[in-house]
Amino acid sequence: MDFPFEGAIVHSAEARDQIPVFFDVLRTITPDAADDLVRRCPDVTGETTATHTYDRWCRWCETAAAADALTALIAALRHAAPAGYWFGSHPRAANEFGFWPDDER
Repeated sequence: MDFPFEGAIVHSAEARDQIPVFFDVLRTITPDAADDLVRRCPDVTGETTATHTYDRWCRWCETAAAADALTALIAALRHAAPAGYWFGSHPRAANEFGFWPDDER
């Protein structure tokens, strides 16, 4: 199967790095799930605007709302993983999150 997101999609354990990447991948794979998450947590997109600066983003990423959004993103990506793949941190590289073939568990 040709799956464009096989392997690491982010090399960080920091929510401020994970959330925007995870969200973009989710939006690509299952737009409806991404839209649902945005309705529940608008800040999850990580978009920087005049009123949503990088500093504000970093502060938001330390909140309970961000932790909830990250948990929801991980659950949605696990659910969206195609047959033969699983989503999470690699067993031999805890800071590498992505979609891995089943044989790499």
